[in-house]
Amino acid sequence: MHIYPNNLAQKLEFQQIIERIQHYCISEGGKAIAQQLAPDTDIEAISTKLNQTHEFKNLLATDTPFPDDQIPNIHTFINQARLEGAFLAADEFYKLLQILYLLQKVSNYFIKRNESYPFLLQLFENLTIEKNITARIERIIDQKGHIRANASKDLQDISSDLIKYESETRKKISSVFKYVQSQGWAAAELEISIREGRLVIPILAEFKRKIKGLIHDESATGQTVFIEPSEVLELNNEVRNLQLAYNRELRRILVQLTTDIRPDLDKLIAYHDTLATVDFVRAKARFALEIGGNLIGISQKQQTIDLIEAKHPLLYLHHKQMGKKVIPFSLKLDRDRQRIIVLSGPNAGGKSVLLKSVGLIQYLFQSGLLVPAHASSVLSVFENLFVDIGDEQSIENDLSTYSSHLANMKYFTQWANADTLFLIDEFGTGTDPHFGGPIAEAILQVLNEHRAFGLVNTHYSNLKLFASNTAGIANASMGFDTQSLTPLYSLHVGNAGSSFAVE
Repeated sequence: MHIYPNNLAQKLEFQQIIERIQHYCISEGGKAIAQQLAPDTDIEAISTKLNQTHEFKNLLATDTPFPDDQIPNIHTFINQARLEGAFLAADEFYKLLQILYLLQKVSNYFIKRNESYPFLLQLFENLTIEKNITARIERIIDQKGHIRANASKDLQDISSDLIKYESETRKKISSVFKYVQSQGWAAAELEISIREGRLVIPILAEFKRKIKGLIHDESATGQTVFIEPSEVLELNNEVRNLQLAYNRELRRILVQLTTDIRPDLDKLIAYHDTLATVDFVRAKARFALEIGGNLIGISQKQQTIDLIEAKHPLLYLHHKQMGKKVIPFSLKLDRDRQRIIVLSGPNAGGKSVLLKSVGLIQYLFQSGLLVPAHASSVLSVFENLFVDIGDEQSIENDLSTYSSHLANMKYFTQWANADTLFLIDEFGTGTDPHFGGPIAEAILQVLNEHRAFGLVNTHYSNLKLFASNTAGIANASMGFDTQSLTPLYSLHVGNAGSSFAVE
């Protein structure tokens, strides 16, 4: 999509939408996809994204609970595993198992409901779940993420010998320790412990020469020393050797398993990314439930905007938090009758908010997000979205507020066409009204001749008059209660409004 200016998303506060969706993501992968959210112009792709979000919204509202297991991020260590000689740790293989288990659960969930969620099933249509990958990892890694004791014959034998020698060593050192305690040489309240991987006993420093053995450590005060009795030196040596052999075998097993699954690394990445996409779509659906978003129609024959009971999503959330209601608006732009609306009315009456609402809703729609409007609403896909909202005064480029607006208008008139939606806030202001009004009128005439679609808000009478006398342009006003002198925030198409400045 061709957008102008480059910070259009910032002007429409789209980042806040992204942050709300990221809040609902349970995976880093889903959050990363959300961060890249942007409008598209491919009608088929937009329709698919909208329907997937709509199906997930219905799923969350009416179906049995969806699997919500955590989705570990595997990208970093998968890329490391591509290197020959590199290997994955046991906990990393366990994360792969979590991905494989969850993918199977999620795909089964949708397969059982294939008639209810055909668009969501498309997420899996080019994905073949290789069960042999799961089986290979399960032969080595257990359900707690540890290497199985019988992962290999050598590991099983070493483990058995290690248990035997550790038991014999502990039995022997316990016997020595009991004798030491009976002689009063042992440090009070201390037990047999391990230093440098070897079993030792705590002896009062003054009696250290009473015991034959190696001193491995001493207490901070120096009153206690930790001695490995000579009676267990050989046993400890054997235990240590077996531990080293055990670790070597563990490493060999992990290297071999990594080698075995190396041809499938791309598939594992695809599995992870599919689950991250599912997480992202679910987050979009949860956001849609939060803002009252609906699946609306897409007009493919001709450009149109037909919003019914629409609301600004962020304003709606803010008001809902405050216990207040947002007044919805209905607005229609079509190719033949009214492509452009000139919006007028009271200050602080909601003109700018309505302008931003239309822009943000269009941006959401083309980004594949359900919009807060009645389901019978219809939007088209525009190739161009141009906005002139806010003060773009530039010190670097020596531009005044009005100069920056003129620069924007120049861009609009150069590039706008029948596939363009433009939004202009406070059209023509920033200079002498005697000149600003006529210049704005000339620009509006050019945009109309280009058959572009758009909304502009203004207080200039000449623009209101121009709109009432020009085909393709219509006036609209924001409601105002003349009795209480308060804005009503309601849109009325067909008549120009007053600023009620004196009132």
